[in-house]
Amino acid sequence: MDLSYQYICRKSTEIPREAIGNFDNEITEKIGCRFSDIFPAFAREFERSAQVIEGSWGEPFLAMEKGGLEWVAYIVVQNGPSNLYFLIQPEFIDKEGGVFEESHSMLPESWKELYRWFDSLCLTRERFCPVDWLNTPLRYASRLNFNEFEKEFGAIKKNSLKNFFKSFGCVKETLVCWMMTDSGDALFLNEDSCNGEVLHVPNSNFENAMYLRDPKEALDSYLAHLLSGGAPAHFLWNKHYIE
Repeated sequence: MDLSYQYICRKSTEIPREAIGNFDNEITEKIGCRFSDIFPAFAREFERSAQVIEGSWGEPFLAMEKGGLEWVAYIVVQNGPSNLYFLIQPEFIDKEGGVFEESHSMLPESWKELYRWFDSLCLTRERFCPVDWLNTPLRYASRLNFNEFEKEFGAIKKNSLKNFFKSFGCVKETLVCWMMTDSGDALFLNEDSCNGEVLHVPNSNFENAMYLRDPKEALDSYLAHLLSGGAPAHFLWNKHYIE
């Protein structure tokens, strides 16, 4: 499928000269390489997902355009009508060190690789990457606080929430949604605790919320399922609950 971007680069020499300085050499010099060579840390942490990408999806390439004064770039892999976009972080964004660690301290350690070199991933059949999406983790700036979540998906029963907050020892102001699916599943983090724990909430039913036993394994299994053509509704999150 042809994409709606000004430049499609399948090797580093095809990148416009004026764009190169806007992105890290660690990415631009690897265009034309395997997916796991472009994002080695992600491939190590999310091994199943990376194996599906390299085994069932096409070769990664760079799609980019200049909007106003800023360049926007994506690493893209394709599978039939489906496009998987990885929004590349600009060069000036910290990828490691104190600033990065502080701003991502609420995440499980492995999940930081979803936001280090790129700003999450989007699976769509669109010829361009939308600003917001379902079914994969949200962009860092698009994660939803609880009020935003209720506005998007409807108010939650007060009694249900009262019991939930009492059981899980968190408060409304620090509970943040990082992923939603079109089947009603949502993943939440208590950003005040910074303990790496992730809550799965099925169908906005907070009375049935459960912690994931291993957030890395659970998300990797889910993404591998999704990228293999599985429907979000068919993924069994309860197999990853703490017993």
